[in-house]
Amino acid sequence: MGPLLFSLAIRPLLDRLSTYLGTDYLVLAYLDDVYVLSPAQELASAQGLTSTLEKIYSFFDSSPSSLKLNRTKCTGKTLSDIKEHGCNILGSCVGSPQSQAAFLASKIDKLANQVQNLASLPHQHALLLLRQCIQQDLQHLQRSLPDHPLINNQWTRLDRALWNEVRRLRGRVDQQQGDRQELEDAILSLPLRLGGLGVLSHLNVAPHALAASNEAADRHIDTFMNIQPSQQGSPTPAVKSQHERCQDMWETTQTNLIDTLDDTERKLLSEAASPLGRKWLNTIPFYQPLCLTDFEVSTALNYRTLACSPLTTCSWCSRPNSLGHDELCMTRRRQTVARHDSLARIIHSTLKLSIRQQNMSRTRSKAGEGMISASEDRSGAQSTTTSRCTPFSLLMRRKQPLEHKPTSPCPPTSPSSRSNT
Repeated sequence: MGPLLFSLAIRPLLDRLSTYLGTDYLVLAYLDDVYVLSPAQELASAQGLTSTLEKIYSFFDSSPSSLKLNRTKCTGKTLSDIKEHGCNILGSCVGSPQSQAAFLASKIDKLANQVQNLASLPHQHALLLLRQCIQQDLQHLQRSLPDHPLINNQWTRLDRALWNEVRRLRGRVDQQQGDRQELEDAILSLPLRLGGLGVLSHLNVAPHALAASNEAADRHIDTFMNIQPSQQGSPTPAVKSQHERCQDMWETTQTNLIDTLDDTERKLLSEAASPLGRKWLNTIPFYQPLCLTDFEVSTALNYRTLACSPLTTCSWCSRPNSLGHDELCMTRRRQTVARHDSLARIIHSTLKLSIRQQNMSRTRSKAGEGMISASEDRSGAQSTTTSRCTPFSLLMRRKQPLEHKPTSPCPPTSPSSRSNT
């Protein structure tokens, strides 16, 4: 809504500017980016451009509008300068293929620096940023830059930078040669719903994007200029979108890829194309249960790119280490068994500790139950009492000194008894 309201507000000002300059000038604008095309005689020299800029400055100085002109961003270029060095318009470049290739190379250099910064992030975060953000920064240029070898070389350089980062996250950055490299590139460039990784190839998409853009622009210009179709009475065909054009290319790539795979690789590709098999690639780790470790992301990328272990022979059974052998090797300890054993050990140790604590509490409670009996009251009557004592009270009683009752002396013996003795 904001851009629409701004366009409605600036339209009367642009109409007054066009009337002020005259019919020899053409005023074009997109939001706050305004372009004025001067007559050919003024575009041929720098003096003519200067006079055009002075007219525009004088109009805005005398205009009562609150919109002011930023003179530091106002420039004038001749046609020869645009053809040789190019001109940046609306985020793209107009000019020679050399200038457009240089413009694209500068954009790719900045993007490559962003890709290098992903090394400091966890694998799951880096892969999300690579797929959802970084690879989409320059997709709008595919609809405006022409199909030229110099520009295609830059698209190839961008694809290699993105795919090499995926190989780094996978844990294997060795450069594959021949058929293996073509297979990995095809899998990386396929959409997720077709079993790929969704890192689309800019080189392959660019021609389809440019064709869809040109067809949509031509249809819009025909409608705006009220140009009738060449064949009267025939229905106007619908504009074929970029998605429809690329869909045919991706389905052809998938068909050719399946023909080169064996049964195991076809099953893995079908599993990767399923909703459950590709769900982890779009999951945002908001909290801990959704977080994946770097090892888990690397393992998933190895399976998704159909990459087997770098070791040619299994170190457990000495058999060839083919794709998926770690899940089928009978000698190797499976991850599910290891996870089960670790959980069993945790439960066993917890139960053992709980039983030990219960036994200790029972022993202490039994030791605290003392029987104190045969106590004698002051009147000399014999009575028996029973009381419960805590271990602390028993300990204090044990520390009290024992009371020794005095014994009666022995009666004296008579002399007669002594003699008898």
